[in-house]
Amino acid sequence: MTGRMGRRAPALLLAAALAGAAALAAPAGQARPQGAGAADPATGGPVATGFDATHLQQAYQRGLGELAQAELALSRTTRPELRALAQAARERLTGLNGTLAEIARRLGVTLPTEPLAEDRAVQDRLATLEDPAFQDGFLRDRAQGLMRQVNTLEKLAAQATDPALRDAAAQALPGLDALRRQALDLRVALAPVGDGPVGAVPGADRPAGTAPP
Repeated sequence: MTGRMGRRAPALLLAAALAGAAALAAPAGQARPQGAGAADPATGGPVATGFDATHLQQAYQRGLGELAQAELALSRTTRPELRALAQAARERLTGLNGTLAEIARRLGVTLPTEPLAEDRAVQDRLATLEDPAFQDGFLRDRAQGLMRQVNTLEKLAAQATDPALRDAAAQALPGLDALRRQALDLRVALAPVGDGPVGAVPGADRPAGTAPP
C-alpha cells in the first residue's frame, strides 16, 4: 500500500498544480489586468498596464501637437502676449514630454513620433492665416487643445497604476490649466473692438432698425 501511495504522489501533485493554474488563468480571449506590482518576466522591471500605456501615449502625442503649434506662433507673431503664451506652453510641454519619455522607457512603452491627425490639421490651417485671423485661431485652438491635454492628465493623475506617472500628471495639471485659462482670457482681451465680445452675434447690440457701421 505504501508503495502504491508513493508512486501516486507525483501524479497527485501534478494534478493539483494544473488545477491551480486553471483557476488563475483568465477566461478565453480575456487578458488578466496587471496590478501595480506587475513585472516583466524577462527583465524583472515594471510593466505598464493597458490604461497607463494608452493614456501616456495620448498625453505625449497631444504634447507634440501643442509644441508644434507653439513653435508656429513664435515664428509668425510679434504680439508680446501671444509670444509669452507660446513660450510658456513650449517650456511646460517640453518638460512634461521629457518626463513622459523617461517613464515610457522605464515601462517599455513605445511613444508616437508625430502629432495626432487632428492636431496636424489644425497646424496646417493655422499656417495659412495671417493676423488677426492667426491670433484668434491660435488662441481658440490653444484653449481647446490644452483642455484636451488637461482631461488626459486628470485621468492619469486619478487612475494610473504607475506612481511616477500619476505624480507627473498631477504636477503638470495646474500649470497647463492656467495656460488654458490664459488663452481664453487673451482671446477676449485681444478681440477687435468692432467684433464685440468673443462668441457674440454680430450686430446683436445695435438698436433695432439701425444699419451696421
